[in-house]
Amino acid sequence: MRFTPFFPVLTGFTTSGSAKLFGPVLAPVSGRTVLFGLLKKVNELSILCGVEACIIIYPENSAQPDIWPPGLRTRNVLGKFMSLPELERNKKMLDSEGFANQTLEKTQKILMKQIEKNQKKSGIFISDTYKNLECDTRDLNINEANNWKGFIEKRLNEVEQKLISIKIQAEEETENGIEAVNGIANLGHVADV
Repeated sequence: MRFTPFFPVLTGFTTSGSAKLFGPVLAPVSGRTVLFGLLKKVNELSILCGVEACIIIYPENSAQPDIWPPGLRTRNVLGKFMSLPELERNKKMLDSEGFANQTLEKTQKILMKQIEKNQKKSGIFISDTYKNLECDTRDLNINEANNWKGFIEKRLNEVEQKLISIKIQAEEETENGIEAVNGIANLGHVADV
């Protein structure tokens, strides 16, 4: 995919009579669209984020890379990039496999959160159903029973964590209260002197 600035010219269309205009044959639309879309995105990033950016594209059948913006700006951007330590340069770089792995991890986290939400809703629904209707829990199938068990265990764990945090907070308040009382007592001794 070679980038050459051009203005689209229709080939072989007639104007007011029989005079024909001929223009250059244009590159395939899909390649141009992708390239100009990429150039537009990089330009927007550069403007909106206030960073310098450049694009270097190595076409399949060409020894020369396509560079944007041409000239000194690209050299300045590359110079700054190459002056960074190698660790800093490679910090956010991804190849196709790395990008796919990162996307997969994010998607799996979202999926796990959604599964937790669904299990919580299911547990609440089952609890409410069996509590309000006074149904027999032996009517649950294995999946419902496991979901309910997980829901109850999670709720118990949350309650235990809350109790621990309340205990710690109460102990801290008690210690602060004792320190405050001691401080007031010390002030009384100072006033006596």
